[in-house]
Amino acid sequence: MIEALIAGERDPYGLAELARGKMKAKRSELNHRA
Repeated sequence: MIEALIAGERDPYGLAELARGKMKAKRSELNHRA
């Protein structure tokens, strides 16, 4: 979740899902943008 914040993720719902560990696809998208 911290990496997503650093990468610029600001969607509260997306961050909540990251906190629960359910957004593996979203995480990989964030990694490609960084």
